Amino acid sequence: MKKLNLILVALVLFCVVGCRLSPDDLAKKIEPDLVKNVQKNFCEVFILNKFIVVRVKGNNYQGLLEGRIDEVKTTFKFKIIYDGKNVHYEGNLVLDDAFIREISDFDGGNTYLYHYLPYLQNFTIYSHNE
Repeated sequence: MKKLNLILVALVLFCVVGCRLSPDDLAKKIEPDLVKNVQKNFCEVFILNKFIVVRVKGNNYQGLLEGRIDEVKTTFKFKIIYDGKNVHYEGNLVLDDAFIREISDFDGGNTYLYHYLPYLQNFTIYSHNE
């Protein structure tokens, strides 16, 4: 009986650990939806450069989505939760000094991004439930 219990525990642990996606596999799984979501809800001309995901703990991940809008380097930081079946993410535009300097230099501060800075500080992208 002890042997059977030990086998069952080992099998459950194997499934829990083995059924989890690696950060790279998770990135590949959600990247198309993330990019489409950014283009639909933020800016149609967003072009992806790279998307990096790292596991924080358990089923919590963080991701950086880097791309360009016109000639301005644009980065979104995401919190991601993946439970093996469902993915939920929430992301914000990274408004660091380099981003602000780049958009103000891009067109003498006349770009639509520069004028919408107060709005962009609170802009959040959420996953949608299907």
